[in-house]
Amino acid sequence: MDWKLEFIFILIKFTVSLGDVLDNRGYEFIIAFMENRPYPKNMELFVATFSGDIVNVTVSTPKYYGKYSVHRQFQLSRGRAEHVSINTKLQMFGSTLSPKGILIQATDEIIVYGVNRRADSVDAFLGLPTDVLGGEYYAVSFLPTEKRSHSKHYAQLLVVANFEDTQVQITFPESDDFSNVTFDGNEYDGGETLAITMNRCEALQLQINGYGDMTGAYLQSDKPVAFFSGNARTVVGNGYTSDHLVEQLISTDRWGKQFVVVPVPGRDVGDYLKVVGYIGSTEIDIKCISNNPINTSVRIVLAKAGSYQLLEMEPRSYCYIVSNNSIFVVYIVKSRQQNDFHDPSMIMIPPMEQYAPEYVFTTIRLVNGMYKNYFLFVVEQENKDGLRLDGMPFPADTDYVSIPNTTLVAGYVMVGEGFHRFYHMSPISVFGGILYGQYSFESYGLPVGLRMAEINKADGAWMVRLTVLTVVEDIQHIPETVLLGARKKSQFKNTNNIAFPKTRTIAEMPVPGPSYASRAVGITTVEVRNAATKTCDSDTETDMACCIKAFFKTVIATTTIAIKTESEPSIPINKLPGLKK
Repeated sequence: MDWKLEFIFILIKFTVSLGDVLDNRGYEFIIAFMENRPYPKNMELFVATFSGDIVNVTVSTPKYYGKYSVHRQFQLSRGRAEHVSINTKLQMFGSTLSPKGILIQATDEIIVYGVNRRADSVDAFLGLPTDVLGGEYYAVSFLPTEKRSHSKHYAQLLVVANFEDTQVQITFPESDDFSNVTFDGNEYDGGETLAITMNRCEALQLQINGYGDMTGAYLQSDKPVAFFSGNARTVVGNGYTSDHLVEQLISTDRWGKQFVVVPVPGRDVGDYLKVVGYIGSTEIDIKCISNNPINTSVRIVLAKAGSYQLLEMEPRSYCYIVSNNSIFVVYIVKSRQQNDFHDPSMIMIPPMEQYAPEYVFTTIRLVNGMYKNYFLFVVEQENKDGLRLDGMPFPADTDYVSIPNTTLVAGYVMVGEGFHRFYHMSPISVFGGILYGQYSFESYGLPVGLRMAEINKADGAWMVRLTVLTVVEDIQHIPETVLLGARKKSQFKNTNNIAFPKTRTIAEMPVPGPSYASRAVGITTVEVRNAATKTCDSDTETDMACCIKAFFKTVIATTTIAIKTESEPSIPINKLPGLKK
């Protein structure tokens, strides 16, 4: 098919310095603890840093006064973790609004883990800093397998406000697994919305009445909030132990489309995966391999936003998940069975798009005893030899399992108690990581870290595409497109990594309407996120084009540039880790 360029786009090569990464490290965190079983045992925070400077940290409850309030100050240095005990009275109880938000502030970047511990009931979450909180979330919990009269197994969610006068709306799922929620004397059924105004450090916990599942509850807020969900306690599967489930969830603008699941070590039973859809007509392919070996493949379709599906894996299954739309994935560990010494835990699986080249973390400690701690990893096959744990190569007997339909391998290594640094020798090689710990009648799991790029939602003036138009005789035959590969932190990066996707990938780009006639979008597309230097402040198309051209030092042979703002930005397919061509 003959076609001609109507405009020419010339890119001058240049270098952009990279600012601070948007990830799980930060200067300020705001969290709270959901209800766990009532037996007295304090909750815990673990705080650590990799900064080379002395870091001053303050942990406080600014709105909670009285005997159990918190005001703790301490200093951190690289490689040292501080344990902060939080009195059990500061956990949330029932469906209530309470000033139990906990504020953690530091003079340099820190990492934070929360541990909600009771006797034989514990789970942990990775704290997310306030600069990556969002205003749109979906809750995830588990439908209790067994109803027990002596123990609350409620599904629940928790919101913590980061700003004064925050308007929050929570719409409950229209699902057979959902019953209802009672708050402030009002009962809310599926499909109904609870609206509330919250102030900074206020925490709102909502629990299902009876035995039900909170998955799919949809939160919107006009200002960023911290969001948690899970279960007070629950039995998972056919086992006989129950445990607390919790994760701090990432907002929908940070969801992804590709995931790798690594099984927790030492299990002879298959655990669960739960996937939640962001929009309707979401098609998800899941391919797994286990060491039996058993290969399984399944496709599921999520019909609408917030719909979900629970999947049971074969024992010791390594799985690859790919979706046509962004999704959220959690791994739910089953209850103990016979001599299988694992307890329920809920683990957020990081999207592959949010993998990072380095993680620093600390294991969780026991007062009496010690967890068996494991680092579960996912990395490109060709990059596995560059992985380092505290400066040393992985053990020679590390087993690397090939992930179906990818160029990735995955596995796990045991780690000792304390502070650790996992990284890759190449700063541009990314990998995924999960921390899992197991002890008699206790298990915990959480991602050790992740990037927090807004890969699933544009933000008006701050996420635009410059597209040079081409003229084609047949709109069905669009020429190949040039994409500039990018990895976002606070600035654009890797602008010289130019990919050449095939024509079929243009489906991810703006498609012209009938008014364009034979004119098709093509040839050159540039994605811009949070440009470090704004040369003008207007959000109009003309001025925004001016800003972006100035920032990229780009010479364009024509001023005719089409600007498109997309709700789900395109990512160059051959720049995502692990995808086979």
